[in-house]
Amino acid sequence: MLMLGFQLLRRPSRATAGLFALFFGLGVLAYPLMLPFPALALGVAAVLEMKRRGALGRAQVWLRGRSRPRLSRVLLLGPPAAVIALICLFLLVAGLAKGVLAARVILPGGSLHAWAGDSPDWPFAHYFGLPAVPGLAAVAFCLLVLGAVVGLRQLDRPERIGLSVMCAGAFVMGVSFLGRVSGEYFAFKTFAFLGPVVLALAVVGAFVWGREREPPRRRAAVVALAGLCAFAAIGLRDGLELVPIQTPPETIALKDWTAQLPAGESIRIDVPPNTVQLWAAYMLHERRLSASRPVLNTTYPHLPVSRRADYVLVDRTQRRPADAAGAPVLDNAGFRLYRMRSGVPGPDRSSRRRVQPQ
Repeated sequence: MLMLGFQLLRRPSRATAGLFALFFGLGVLAYPLMLPFPALALGVAAVLEMKRRGALGRAQVWLRGRSRPRLSRVLLLGPPAAVIALICLFLLVAGLAKGVLAARVILPGGSLHAWAGDSPDWPFAHYFGLPAVPGLAAVAFCLLVLGAVVGLRQLDRPERIGLSVMCAGAFVMGVSFLGRVSGEYFAFKTFAFLGPVVLALAVVGAFVWGREREPPRRRAAVVALAGLCAFAAIGLRDGLELVPIQTPPETIALKDWTAQLPAGESIRIDVPPNTVQLWAAYMLHERRLSASRPVLNTTYPHLPVSRRADYVLVDRTQRRPADAAGAPVLDNAGFRLYRMRSGVPGPDRSSRRRVQPQ
């Protein structure tokens, strides 16, 4: 959004406007509370760019190559475009409504208790890819800001001031949230958006500094970039160690089982009604599935109930099903798949459809 927005202000064209609108729409739908960041940077840059063009006496042309559309094209594409525009407008209004609700509580005096959530209580240095060692983090952060300033100096005046205002405002806002009760959620979001921008500017600044002919500057830039890479690798490793594995490799391997079975054959999943059953059904979604005991009383769509199927799946902690015939057809470290014996009563209600709870 920032890159295309600055490009649109500097050299407007239909292609740039379309791409900017695409990323703006994605941003609104993904997280509307992010919009103040690009809005502030682009707004300041737009004002300065308009003043610059006014001083040069040049008119702003926002869309080049405009031509009158044909009536046949309007009649053909008009109705679908209107429907898409209405849907996008509805989603935009819904996203902005959430932003208005958040704006009411982030003002001084508003309670942040309802927005506390379970946001991580990360150290300040973590948001900028720096080690959480107090002394080292302080020095590294100062060097990072210095590199970001050098990176900002490579931009034209409107972009440079726009990004500077955005970064300064976000920094002040994030620090203010750290001092408020239940402000960790908004502090987390603010620094999570600010950190990558500052880090990108610092990398550009280190590269520019390294282009200087003086060997000391070049060596300092190489050391700085190497340090950022090392800090990023260490931080990524430490972060991944805290992330639990939602589904192990043997569950993901079930995706390959569907191709090893005859076409059209169904599977009854006898895994106990828990998240493992849900994951197994996700991985086997190309087959008609059912369950003897589906996952109920949740908001997740569950499998239809059926006694009969062509195969039956269990996890390795379970005994061999009574309806199974012979040895497992397929197995791995987590699951066993048996051929169901003939003569099992009842119809096969297995389906690729799911049952949505009320």
